[in-house]
Amino acid sequence: MRTRLVTRTSRRLTLTDAGRSYVTACKRILEDIAEAERAAAGEYIAPRGDLMITAPIVFGRVHVLPVAIEFLKAYPDIDIRVVLADRVINLQEDDVDLAVRIG
Repeated sequence: MRTRLVTRTSRRLTLTDAGRSYVTACKRILEDIAEAERAAAGEYIAPRGDLMITAPIVFGRVHVLPVAIEFLKAYPDIDIRVVLADRVINLQEDDVDLAVRIG
C-alpha cells in the first residue's frame, strides 16, 4: 500500500488526513496496551493512592466525614486527607482532588 502519511516541504512536515488517522489509531493501540499491562499487573484489583478532599467546616463534619469513613472501610488502601476550612482553597496549588462547596 502506498498511502502518503506526511507531506514534506523544504520548510516543514505536515500530516495528511491518512497520517492523522494513522497516528490516532496508533495512540489508541498504545493506550490499550498500557491498560492491558496495568490489568495484568493487578493495578485494578483494589484502588489505592491518596485522595485530598476539602469542604466547609460544619458541612464537612456533618456530611463529608461520615461518607469518607465509609469509603475507607470499603477501600482501605486509599489514604484520605480531609481539609475542613471555611475559606476557599486553591485546588491546584494545594493538590485537592475533590472540593465540596455549598452556596
